[in-house]
Amino acid sequence: MDTSCKKVILGLFVLDKIITSESERSLSINTENSDLSLGGPPTFMLFISDIFRELIPVMEEPILFAYISKQTRELLDNLSIFEEKNSQLIPCYKSPNFILDYSRPSTERNLMLFDPPGEFNCNPFIWQFDKPPILIISSVYQEFNSSEIFSFLRNKGSFLVFDPQGCFRKISSDGKIIYSEWFSREILSQINCIKLADSEAILLGLGNDLVDITQQLLAIASNYVIITKGKKGALLGIKSITLEKKSIFSVPSYPVDNVINETGAGDVFLYSFVSFLQILEDELEAIAYATSLVSMLIEYGFDKEKYILHEIKYRQKVIRSRIKNISPD
Repeated sequence: MDTSCKKVILGLFVLDKIITSESERSLSINTENSDLSLGGPPTFMLFISDIFRELIPVMEEPILFAYISKQTRELLDNLSIFEEKNSQLIPCYKSPNFILDYSRPSTERNLMLFDPPGEFNCNPFIWQFDKPPILIISSVYQEFNSSEIFSFLRNKGSFLVFDPQGCFRKISSDGKIIYSEWFSREILSQINCIKLADSEAILLGLGNDLVDITQQLLAIASNYVIITKGKKGALLGIKSITLEKKSIFSVPSYPVDNVINETGAGDVFLYSFVSFLQILEDELEAIAYATSLVSMLIEYGFDKEKYILHEIKYRQKVIRSRIKNISPD
């Protein structure tokens, strides 16, 4: 394993059953004849990383450090985006099995989870990196909700990037995912970059004003705070250590005519932002590229041939020109 790699994905592969109407094409990233597809943050981050390597040669390949069950491993073996040499797969007893129903109108959809994984029989503290990497951590269902994990990794010198989506999720008796408040100052104080959906940001219990929530998260620790708002774009909060200044920007979405896939958009957004930030060292350029890649995923799904570099750059320029500084006085 190449321990000099600067980006590490720490997450959990899951199983998705995606239901579509007869007129919709399959959203599954798995091309085999199965009603189950591979999901979870590592899946979508690996997919967009594969796009990066084809279009942008200077974009380095990440290391995968992920939980995986026997069944998800069988699906992973069918994917060309996976490379064994850059992985540390951690066996776990079972993976969450989500059901996403796209045949219903968006206002009537329910995310379902059956047979949740419960406790994991694996340990992310088995760490094998000599140089502090950029570590991207994403929770899908309570698996990363321990301050001890983050404390250990922070003490190793890692730049911690966190999507706490799974920390807000609970399961009801009928299998429906319900959302509840979550707030852990112990975890948040150790995060360098955090991404939240707007509904999740409200569940932090810090109020209802997204700009004010962004300010509060920047004050706790984060250098970067991203709050996504669907079609309304995103907020980007930046804390400059050297200037002791906090800035907040409104980032528009890129309009698409045909929505093919919304699953994994947040994972693609977060990985794209961190990756572009690493090579561009410009937060606004990076967030514009991330938004561009998300629009491609939403419009084209997993059709890699549609991800054309000049189109990605065009969308990035349009988005960058419309970013506004909305920092409170």
